[in-house]
Amino acid sequence: MKMTSDTRICDTCSTENPPDATHCVRCHQVLPQNPFSSGLDVSDVGHVAVEADQSHRRMALITLMLIVTLIAVSLALFRAAPGLGILVSILAVPAVARTAVRLNIARQQGEPVTTESRLAAFGASFGIVFLAAIASCVSFVVTCFAGFFGTAAIARTGDWGDIDLPFGIGLTSGGLTAVGIGIYLMWRFWPRSSS
Repeated sequence: MKMTSDTRICDTCSTENPPDATHCVRCHQVLPQNPFSSGLDVSDVGHVAVEADQSHRRMALITLMLIVTLIAVSLALFRAAPGLGILVSILAVPAVARTAVRLNIARQQGEPVTTESRLAAFGASFGIVFLAAIASCVSFVVTCFAGFFGTAAIARTGDWGDIDLPFGIGLTSGGLTAVGIGIYLMWRFWPRSSS
């Protein structure tokens, strides 16, 4: 990439921009007043790479702090209400993974990744995981009852002494349906690159 005096270099992503640009064409950050980035020698590409690497480290620190905060909230819930702490921890793991994938895709597409966008992405991910869990629970209950009563009607067990078969079929069919629905919804709403 040949850098000339009539290009403007972005401090955030090191992209060349037209001389009359006020915002970067890739990451949409405000460009410095100087045509070149503030204080960087454009003939030395190593400085640009070091600054970009340090920017990535700063973002990783923000992510680490958000994860530590989530762990602290989960531990507080474990102390106050152990069942709720377990539930939040189970829901938080896929939400954090989905958030990481979403932010990585956003960073690759040149979108700015701020603390607010990280929190919004985590909130959206947690909501999607929560709704997938509710859908799985509903499908479990519906399929479990249908499997139990359907098998009981077919077996024509008048006395409730022999309910092992209907109970087993109801639980198995309900569990398989719940897992299938949960996997499908997480796959369906998993973030993908648009390119």
